[in-house]
Amino acid sequence: MHHRYFECNYAGFGASFLDVMMGTFTESMEAKDKDGAKLRADAKSTLRTPPTIEFILYLASASACVAAWAYYAMQVASGAIVLVPNMVLAYAFLAGFGPVIVSSIITEMFGGVGGTPMFKSLASVAHILVGTLFCSVPVTYACYLALTPK
Repeated sequence: MHHRYFECNYAGFGASFLDVMMGTFTESMEAKDKDGAKLRADAKSTLRTPPTIEFILYLASASACVAAWAYYAMQVASGAIVLVPNMVLAYAFLAGFGPVIVSSIITEMFGGVGGTPMFKSLASVAHILVGTLFCSVPVTYACYLALTPK
């Protein structure tokens, strides 16, 4: 969701090799047209604008994914319940991958990134898959360990 206003440099300063590898790297975030004007205003450059309904819906949905896991993690930690292995995996997957899946669904519901489909190119799909691999998999594993009985 936080990439929806940019077409480049998703990885940030410390991981720019991913942008180079995925073809989304640019030397300047100040993209200009042939006349030297900015191509579009950076909607993330100010905190004075209210959040969009899309963003509020994402925050609520992603929070629900994590809250479900947190509830059961507290129950397991207190010894109140012991989850069967399939449920442990399901809640860990919900916490790790749920926000990514919710983001993809909501983005497509609201017309994609900048009015174009989210999965518009192989580079976009590869970028999402690599990002998910490095973010969601470790979170899912940590959540799985937290729900596993000791």
